[in-house]
Amino acid sequence: PAATDADLVSVTLADVTGEGRAELFFRIRQTIGDVRREVLVVHHFTPTAFPDLLTREVAREQGSNRLANEVVTSGGALVIRPGTATGWSATSWPWSDETGSDGVEPPLLPWRDAARTYRYSSERLVSP
Repeated sequence: PAATDADLVSVTLADVTGEGRAELFFRIRQTIGDVRREVLVVHHFTPTAFPDLLTREVAREQGSNRLANEVVTSGGALVIRPGTATGWSATSWPWSDETGSDGVEPPLLPWRDAARTYRYSSERLVSP
C-alpha cells in the first residue's frame, strides 16, 4: 500500500504470535487529499505464505493538526494506545468512527478510546 519508497516510514520485527518467530511491522504513510495517515500493517511468515495479520491506522495529520497512537509489542502481544492529539479535540475531530472504505480501522482517539491489546487468534491479530 506504499505509493513510493519514501512512504515506507519504518520496518520493525517482533513476535506477537507467540511462535518464537518475529512478525514484520510496516508503517506506511498514505496521502488522501490534504490528509496524511500512517497505517500499521503486520505480516506473518508461514512456510507457504506471508499473510496480513492486522492493518490499522495509527496516525493522522491535516495541516498543523496531528494525532498519533502509541504502538508497543510486549509479551507476545501488540498494544495500541490512544497516544496524543495536537490541534484536535473531542469537539473538533472532523471524522466518523467508521472503518474506511479501504477496510482500514481509524486511529484510537485519546479523548475517548482505551488501549487495545491484540493477540494472535484464528490467523489474525484480534482485540477482544
